[in-house]
Amino acid sequence: MKQTFTFFIVILFLSCFSALAQNPLAPANGFNVLVRKDLTISSNETDGPIAVGGNLIIEGGYQVNIHDKGTFTSGESKVIGLYINGRVYYSKGGTVKIGNNRYIKIGDLTGSVVNNGQHGTETTRIVKETSDPGTERSRNPSIELALNQPIASVRINPNDKLDIESIFQQLQDNSTLIANCESSVGIYDTDKSGNANKGKITSQEIPASGRIEIKLEANKVNFLNLTGDQLNKINTLVFKDNVKPNQTTPFVINILEGESINWKAIDISGIGDQDAQYILFNFPVTKSLSLTSRNNTIRGTILAPNADFNKSIASNIDGQIVALSYNQSGGENHYQIFSAEVRGCSKSLPVELTTFKAQPNDQQQTQLTWTTARELNSSHFTVQRSSDGKNFETIRTVAAQGQSSGTVHYSILDANPAYGVNYYQLTQVDLDGTSHRLRMVSVIVDSPENRLHAVFPNPSRGESFAVRVQDADTQVKMMSSQGIEVSVSTQALENRTVRVTPNHPLQTGTYLLRIQDRTGVYTKKVMIL
Repeated sequence: MKQTFTFFIVILFLSCFSALAQNPLAPANGFNVLVRKDLTISSNETDGPIAVGGNLIIEGGYQVNIHDKGTFTSGESKVIGLYINGRVYYSKGGTVKIGNNRYIKIGDLTGSVVNNGQHGTETTRIVKETSDPGTERSRNPSIELALNQPIASVRINPNDKLDIESIFQQLQDNSTLIANCESSVGIYDTDKSGNANKGKITSQEIPASGRIEIKLEANKVNFLNLTGDQLNKINTLVFKDNVKPNQTTPFVINILEGESINWKAIDISGIGDQDAQYILFNFPVTKSLSLTSRNNTIRGTILAPNADFNKSIASNIDGQIVALSYNQSGGENHYQIFSAEVRGCSKSLPVELTTFKAQPNDQQQTQLTWTTARELNSSHFTVQRSSDGKNFETIRTVAAQGQSSGTVHYSILDANPAYGVNYYQLTQVDLDGTSHRLRMVSVIVDSPENRLHAVFPNPSRGESFAVRVQDADTQVKMMSSQGIEVSVSTQALENRTVRVTPNHPLQTGTYLLRIQDRTGVYTKKVMIL
């Protein structure tokens, strides 16, 4: 009995510890703006460095790293001001200027030319590739550095590549953990503030004036949980009794409902720009977030890891921006990096899932694997399959470990997946019957007539994949969705299989394989995650 009790104490301790006991923005590596997919810029500036998991789309003039901020170097001698995992699209005129002797990193230089002047000693410019190389120094749109960066160092080195997918998984997990915490602050209607008790209201009673007071408790994390509609009813927010956010008294606003929010910017009164580093707006479920009205400065970091974020108002954001994608056509992003510890709440996460993968084998069956780092009172897992990502059916139930503080591996085979895209949803069920959706993944399964040239794994992360062929003399080429050939290496393996390995990191998207053998030419789609 004593041994069992000790085991449960250890499990509970690990559960609390894993519930996030550090800065939830730590995975963002100090970037002022971090997006998982594409960044579109057309005006104004960002104080600090920017990292883009997809492509940079230039639609106007812009300034990056206008202050001496940031620490990420990617193995270089200079701090990186602009990191682009994908490529650059030069949509409209304008120069993107990177200041403070910062470097740039680009994963895919397709369509771009790096120019260091006639003798290679001038400031670095990156422009759209054309048939007239003589105009490169004066061409727009362009990216202009304040220094001379060696051309060879512009392309991202695979050994120093940011794993943005992993970073966003951590940020999504942190966002979810924070959202599990209960609202803890007092809300007051300032129109009734003559009597503190009468003035206290709930989040459902925000007055028509939109002006409220928030009472923070010093030396603890303070949470305010709202829906998107409640957020937009707040016009002005002030802090009661002059207790303002600081490093030991951070203020977190969780927006727990609203997949699409047209955010009317709040005026947070009585604080300065530097206080914004202790305020966090957390949007764990929002898919579309827009700032298009009320030109109030947003004081605080925006954590919206699942949202396409559009900002067109002229006012500024004092804080970090984390989003699925970001389209900025107005205002500035100030370097007020979130600087407080926030412990999330794991009460609804009895299982800590570390991986969930789906991969087709050479028979075009789906191998599903997942691992957990911790389990508490876990009964079983259900695996569901869907062809549209909406309507799921259960295909397998798997008994869980139940109680575990170490890594546990699970694996099943789906012998009869549908042809085309298959979505798999993993759900965990507690001993009391409570269920928790953990994660969804997808995989492409070829029909019998296409299995001759089956590609696996598909989707992949772009390191390498295999193609089933008829003979060893088969030629395989890879093309982007724009029809541009991608450099790859091929290797003939046993069992009539060719391994295809990209010679450079690939951006997320759909690619085409051109497969030529003695019977003809075939094309296959490959998805890179």
